Amino acid sequence: MRARLQGLDEIAWHRTHPNNASGADLPRLIRSVAAGNVHKFKLWDALLHQGTRFGGAAEALPFLIELASADETPERPALVWLAAGVGAPVEEEARLRRLLCRGGELGWHGALALGCLAEHRALSQESVDQLAELLEHAVLVQRVAAACALAFARSSDERVFDVLASTDEHFAELSRMRCRFEQPLMGMVARACALMGE
Repeated sequence: MRARLQGLDEIAWHRTHPNNASGADLPRLIRSVAAGNVHKFKLWDALLHQGTRFGGAAEALPFLIELASADETPERPALVWLAAGVGAPVEEEARLRRLLCRGGELGWHGALALGCLAEHRALSQESVDQLAELLEHAVLVQRVAAACALAFARSSDERVFDVLASTDEHFAELSRMRCRFEQPLMGMVARACALMGE
């Protein structure tokens, strides 16, 4: 499935003020990502620079999530990271939640993205329930990402602690996972463990 980016040209991009780019550049940068030109990723710098969100980030968010959901988009987990960094509003949480069902790298990055949102706002009960289901997933990294997200959401589910505690036995395996967030996966596990211990 290819991203359609419907409505991209209907946004008043010229009124936005991204970092190191003009607002009018944003649709071109988004299309560039869709076309597979992800090496430079000027879009990252334009929307999210050193943890600061810039103009056009909120407008770009639905397109970032659409691109991350499209099978033909390269580097999809990186787009999930960018969407999480931008800070999806509540209505976009359902779109991130749908990524959990995709499984694989995209699925566990979706779980971590929901965890990043949980550090700033309460997750919907649907998101918490879906993450809780992933605690029983057959694939270790899916369980671990869900446990991290639920720890960030301040879940009291005892299975969260059990999954996080099991990561010591699988440190080498989990450390090899290519995490597209600012922290490596095991760094996020360490933060989640610290939250559970508070």
